[in-house]
Amino acid sequence: MDERFQKFYISYGRYHHDPTNQWIHIVFIPTIIATLFFMTHGAVLFTIGLGGVLVNVDFGLALLAVCVPIYLLVDIFTGVLAVLIYGSSYVYSLSLYQQVDHSKEVMFGLTTYQCAVALHITAWVSQFIGHGVFEGRKPALMDNIFLTLVAPAFAIIEVLAKFGYRKSDIEAADKLIVKDTKQYRASKKSQ
Repeated sequence: MDERFQKFYISYGRYHHDPTNQWIHIVFIPTIIATLFFMTHGAVLFTIGLGGVLVNVDFGLALLAVCVPIYLLVDIFTGVLAVLIYGSSYVYSLSLYQQVDHSKEVMFGLTTYQCAVALHITAWVSQFIGHGVFEGRKPALMDNIFLTLVAPAFAIIEVLAKFGYRKSDIEAADKLIVKDTKQYRASKKSQ
């Protein structure tokens, strides 16, 4: 077993073992990322020149640049998928951001930006519901905020796992996660 992968999978998976909570995260982590990208395109941190082209580096692009090496270190295959999926999401959201009239109402009296904010908040609330109702455990970010950065890679691993990706590695990690979950629940009952 790949020790780095196992350590990552266990550290995140122990908070995301319930299948319903996993599906909530599979749906809403990409939603959070896409809306975050959209909402932060106007927040340019700095501009760099690349081959005679000026590139505005906004918060979303900077975040993506920080996370990509982490995703690749966890698992090269899912890291590459994360780069393709979330990189495409960034480019698409930038294109959409540049094309829309941000002052125009588009839905329920909300502007595109307000819709993105509402969707972003809904996605976060859904994940907290997933933890509180289905997982019965606080979100990982409450113990380690760093795990928020790797959530997108984990969402990809969860989807691939449903198709048998790294089956033996994930089964071995799941045994440790089940043990950890039982210990966690026993400790909560004794309090």
